[in-house]
Amino acid sequence: MPSLEPHSGILGISLAGHLLRRSCYQFSPTRIATFAQYSISQAVDELLDTLPTLPLPEPIHPITGQHFLNLGTRSNLEPEESNGYRRNLIKNWWTHEALQDVTVVSKMSFFLHTCFITADEGTDQKYFDHFSLLRFHALGNFKTLAEKMCVDNLMLAYLDNTHNEKNSPNENFAREFLELFTIGKGDQAGPGDYTNYTEADIQEAAKLLTGFKTTSDNDRDNPVYIDLDTNIFKGYSLYTKHNTEDKTFSHRFDNLTIVGATSAEDMWRELHEFVEMIFSKDATAESIVRRLYIHFVGRNISPAIQQDIIQPLAQDLKEGNYELKRVLKRLLNSEHFYGMEENGATDTIIGATLRSPLELWCHSMSMFQIAIPDPVTDAERHRSFYNGWVRNNFLIPCGMDLWKPSDVAGYPAYYQEPSFYREWFNSSTITTRYLLGQMLLTGKKVIVGGSINGVQLDIVPWFVLHFTADPSNAEWVVTQFLSYLLPVPPSQDRINYFLNEIFLDGLSPLSWFYDNWTPFEASNFTEDAYVRTPLENLVKAIMYAPEYQLI
Repeated sequence: MPSLEPHSGILGISLAGHLLRRSCYQFSPTRIATFAQYSISQAVDELLDTLPTLPLPEPIHPITGQHFLNLGTRSNLEPEESNGYRRNLIKNWWTHEALQDVTVVSKMSFFLHTCFITADEGTDQKYFDHFSLLRFHALGNFKTLAEKMCVDNLMLAYLDNTHNEKNSPNENFAREFLELFTIGKGDQAGPGDYTNYTEADIQEAAKLLTGFKTTSDNDRDNPVYIDLDTNIFKGYSLYTKHNTEDKTFSHRFDNLTIVGATSAEDMWRELHEFVEMIFSKDATAESIVRRLYIHFVGRNISPAIQQDIIQPLAQDLKEGNYELKRVLKRLLNSEHFYGMEENGATDTIIGATLRSPLELWCHSMSMFQIAIPDPVTDAERHRSFYNGWVRNNFLIPCGMDLWKPSDVAGYPAYYQEPSFYREWFNSSTITTRYLLGQMLLTGKKVIVGGSINGVQLDIVPWFVLHFTADPSNAEWVVTQFLSYLLPVPPSQDRINYFLNEIFLDGLSPLSWFYDNWTPFEASNFTEDAYVRTPLENLVKAIMYAPEYQLI
């Protein structure tokens, strides 16, 4: 049966790789070797308790070479420059920081993005504030974040709540807050009545949410508009546009009445009571845990998993007042997360789902430690690399317009039943995913032509650095590659395929020892032509393999 009991013992290579693939974007041979020596509890603590550092706390503008948000000035920016240009700089910055983040924070901030979807729109300052809000709460309190999201400037504009006023109510944000962001609909019980709320509840919620407005960027220096908990710019309450009536909710919320506000300051009390009402329900905790499970474990939630994993974690989340870290820590420590149940079979968890395009890219770049143009000293090439190849020629062709999902429901792979992660893998995306290895080895976009800004995998020095135990042994070399790059140890037939047909190209294992490794070693590792072709062929074949797409 699925079990939340802590899994004991030392991780080892395979489980260390599993934990790192699932919990963060920074994934390398060195990290695998380090984590392999940890106990599971030590490893999870390392990922969740370590404070992340931002090598670059804010984006650098490639033209001015300076920060242009909270740490910099906007006075030297070109007047005609679009907010869209600078929003792309923010997305590039987030992706670059996530690639280097050795903790779970970036993975969790993206998870929260999938819970509170917004659009790629608005001023770059409000866009950055939204990113900062997600990062601040990455391992914090989900309920608190939900309340602050109601007055996040980007969210207020995206779902039109800044236009929600007492004389012209707009139900858009209220509907999505209930249906997509928090408690969820549940099954329909009758006309306008769902398992968890009613249409009347949406109307009452919309009334309660009237009068919250976006703040002008020009008012950023006014402390009134700064959230005291996060030090992040937020919206404000305008009492003259607020519906001051009492709001009475349905039987789904125990017919609770929230007394109407008597002032702009009192509107915050109303908002707080509204959020508390929603989060008092078991269904809200369960909805959040199911999403967390899908994001970190898998899409198949059987009745047994629902009973033994989801419900206990939901109870834990609610009893802990919606603190995310304690629930995630319990999940990542569990026997279930490592597939150690019943007969010890791991095939229902480890390597049982598809990597997202972001995971595929980050894990490949960090595994091979590929150098990227520096965002400070080579800022324009850095921008062009992320815009031109990472986003436009890899992530988008793979079906993921990062931080820009097509609608408020988000990325279909995280919610579209029954396919879920299979949404990442179809006839439109498969070619780009499979050719990632070739693109990295050649430094070419391959599909559309052109370079990827000088970024290229040089496999030989990477191999020399990490394959020190028995590099003259062809079978050991191939097995070691497979242990790094694949989530599940392959069958002997697959090992033989990669060894004999790809790496040795039909020759004897002794040919690697005598014709490749020995002369390469004799040259003091300078004449890399001896080993480059078989190593590159092996990397391309493994990254082209279906198993490499899994996590």
